[in-house]
Amino acid sequence: MLMIVYFYDRFVPVCTNPEIDKCLKSVSIPFEKNAPMVYKNLALVEWKKTVPELADWSNQIVFDFCRWLKGKNIITNKEDLCNNAVIEEAQKIEEKISSLNVEGASKKAIINVRVNQGTFRDKLLKRYNKCCLCGVGNQTLLIASHIKPWSESEPKEKLDVDNGFLMCPNHDRIFDKGYITFDDDGKIIISDRLTENDRLFLNVDSRMHIELTESNKKYLKFHRENVFNR
Repeated sequence: MLMIVYFYDRFVPVCTNPEIDKCLKSVSIPFEKNAPMVYKNLALVEWKKTVPELADWSNQIVFDFCRWLKGKNIITNKEDLCNNAVIEEAQKIEEKISSLNVEGASKKAIINVRVNQGTFRDKLLKRYNKCCLCGVGNQTLLIASHIKPWSESEPKEKLDVDNGFLMCPNHDRIFDKGYITFDDDGKIIISDRLTENDRLFLNVDSRMHIELTESNKKYLKFHRENVFNR
């Protein structure tokens, strides 16, 4: 109890072993029943930090959420929480755009504005904090750029952080238009349609590369095959 009082940011306010066991079970965290309660509590807090949709919640709210899941007889996991939240947000954007009755370039522009006002961009800012290709760090200039285009993505892919790069306006534009892409090692591939002069003024160099996650690669495969202009 004293540890919760003095280290409130590190522990969920749970005071009994049965309570913490129910919390862990409700969100599918494996645990040894006889493990010390403090380690179970820390495991729950560390798990919270790995779920983007919950990372900013207070430990009290996480505890209340786990109790709600238990009360509803729901057992969930990190993947379900992420996918459900992502799909719900993507659907809200789609519904808002549909109500405006616009198509083509106008629709794409509005989607880009919506996406860059939301959690998708926030997640990419946390991951990269700068243009992932050239290093521009002014966050007001950075754009959440889809790898597999929004219009081609499944609902859960639309706001999947692994389906995005954080880029400066130059690199966002030429990536979106298919003038650059990347191989599975993150090395840049440059379209033959970009002249040497274009490359110079757009800051595109054959030595450039980006850091990739394993999940980036499936989206990049789509980009290389369907968006990139050879």
